[in-house]
Amino acid sequence: MLDDNKPLTNEQIQYYRENGFVQIDDMLKPDELEELRQYLDETMRQEGGRSVQTSQKGNAYYKVLNQRVNTWRDHGGIARFVLSRRFAQAAKDLTGSSGIRLFHDHALLKMPHDSRPTPWHQDWPYWPMNETGALSIWIALDDVDENNGCMMFVPKSQKIKNLKSVDLVEPHDILATAARPASTGTPRW
Repeated sequence: MLDDNKPLTNEQIQYYRENGFVQIDDMLKPDELEELRQYLDETMRQEGGRSVQTSQKGNAYYKVLNQRVNTWRDHGGIARFVLSRRFAQAAKDLTGSSGIRLFHDHALLKMPHDSRPTPWHQDWPYWPMNETGALSIWIALDDVDENNGCMMFVPKSQKIKNLKSVDLVEPHDILATAARPASTGTPRW
């Protein structure tokens, strides 16, 4: 099921390489999405295990993101998705890499009626790695739009170097301290 590939178009690949993100619709079939939703619900209700819950209910960070890292270690169903050939092949196609290494998965939940907006940030400063070409695959398990929390990106921001991590509870303006690439002039945000 998850071993079949979702062929990407040349346009999707080029858009990703230029802008640092791309939306790929129907990466999961409706029944797969429902299955993943069920597995994640089971995982997030589970106490203990080998995954890491980054904050507890009531904490300031939890109001920004209820996050659990490495959920695949606690649930075989989640592992089937995280370690699937379909996602690995898409990542290889987008980056042009001959191989992909999993850094981690993480479940991010915005709690109803109790969440704060997630501030603008770049993931790279949070990842302790020297390799280039890292990417995230974001899968919305619920319908989202601009009014209820869809993911938003700043095109070409992957080209901005030396961004610092952002405290998600007490954020700073990430772009105020950005070292913008000299060759591109002043980016338009």
